[in-house]
Amino acid sequence: VIALSPESACVIGIEINMEQLCLVRTSLNGQIEETIRVPLRQIDRSNINEEIAKRIKDLAKNAHSRLLGIGIGVPGHHDQQNDRIITNNPAWNAFRKAEIERLLDLNVPIYIENNIECMAYGRYLFQPQATPDEFILLHVGPGVYCSFFDAAMIGRKKSDYFGEIGHSVIDINGTLYECGKRGCLQTYIAHNWLLQRASIYYAHGSSSVLLSLAKTKEDLSIQTLIEAYRLHDPYVRTILEDGLDRLAITISNLLIVNDASRIFMNSEVLQEPLLQHYFLEKMHEQFRFILNFESVPVEILNFRSDRGAQGACALALYERLINHSDPDAFFCEQA
Repeated sequence: VIALSPESACVIGIEINMEQLCLVRTSLNGQIEETIRVPLRQIDRSNINEEIAKRIKDLAKNAHSRLLGIGIGVPGHHDQQNDRIITNNPAWNAFRKAEIERLLDLNVPIYIENNIECMAYGRYLFQPQATPDEFILLHVGPGVYCSFFDAAMIGRKKSDYFGEIGHSVIDINGTLYECGKRGCLQTYIAHNWLLQRASIYYAHGSSSVLLSLAKTKEDLSIQTLIEAYRLHDPYVRTILEDGLDRLAITISNLLIVNDASRIFMNSEVLQEPLLQHYFLEKMHEQFRFILNFESVPVEILNFRSDRGAQGACALALYERLINHSDPDAFFCEQA
């Protein structure tokens, strides 16, 4: 078997999300060599390009091999023509690839993709033995996004709306979302909506459990809600289970219309065994009309906060070595 020497070069990956800026440097087989995490609250988002460039320089300076490329996973889609992130969140208005390239001056290509699409690249390239050529990777965090990965179609242009499963309507009379629609999946299971509902409940002093776990409503976190669920808080159990019910329905619909061999779930909520068991039971209920419903191909991944950044490394590796018109050029330059 012919394979790349992992230490012959390195790549840098960055993920931007609503919780942190995460950067990693990996070898060519995805092995993480160094990690930098910066909580978003510590970043002036108007200077996001300077912050990214500074951290990339730190990782590049410590590299033991030549830097092959840089991948950036963004929360939304990158409009290459206008060099901006397409998202309904104004927090990323200052992001510009051209400015990052100017600040770096490294003569290294930068590739940009949606952060969950990057996770799918990472799954496919860095864990090939356990990953089919067609799969779905669904991420539940501050937002809900779904990557429909097909090795035969990798790199093909997709619409800016494709994958935005959080905007699928599951209750036409539900809560009004900022996108203008009612009853989007996002409003039932995304972290910020779960915390918003819990904070209202907390403010009314209706939960002795939540009051014992957090000093103020600002201290509430997903881990707080998970702990409240373990302690049988009735309201927290209701909102979490309702969100998982609707998530299971959405996923079953995806598998009916999409010929994916497996669906990978990346969710912090589903790391709790009780919630994971509840969710899988709901998935089985959705597929009882199929004779062999026990084989529903859902795999819950161990949640990692650096998965998007490592996936951005896979994006850079794919674009630089696999999708490149002359993949030997880089190594010829070294020779």
